[in-house]
Amino acid sequence: MATRCYQLFDGKGSERVINQLMLQIESHSVRLSPVGLNDCELLWHWQNEQGMRNYFRNPTVPSWQEHLNWFNNAISNKNVLLFKIEYKNKPAGMLRLDFNLSEERNAEISILISSIQQRKGIEKKALNIIIKNFPDVSLIADIHPDNIASQKAFISSGFTTSNKTHYEYIRFRKE
Repeated sequence: MATRCYQLFDGKGSERVINQLMLQIESHSVRLSPVGLNDCELLWHWQNEQGMRNYFRNPTVPSWQEHLNWFNNAISNKNVLLFKIEYKNKPAGMLRLDFNLSEERNAEISILISSIQQRKGIEKKALNIIIKNFPDVSLIADIHPDNIASQKAFISSGFTTSNKTHYEYIRFRKE
């Protein structure tokens, strides 16, 4: 029973709350805030925008039920953080961090910017907010080779690449 308790409570809850509250700070008209239940439909609409999923691992547009299942799993998963990106106080996109179960200081980052909010530098500003507010986390991203805008945003935020799709922001190196 004690083992199960330690699995459920890792002692980092207050750190996670503080990090999420800090993300409410604006950075050049861009703000990140935790996704809430009321954001489910908005995220689904963004995923259904024409051409939005062209650069996704799975380019198939999800049905409402598939999206609802994904959303509920994501917000209930302690290893996933979902943020709504706002630009000038309007919803602009979503940012997701998937923490690696075996390496808690590593997370995969993915970003979706609504088609009407693209080409405004929002992606780079959101990346920089995450980099600033998660100082102990190394980030990785898989970016489609044709997604030039994302490649530029990640590189200009300090990510390096080892091939056409893998980008990383390394905070520390194992000795």
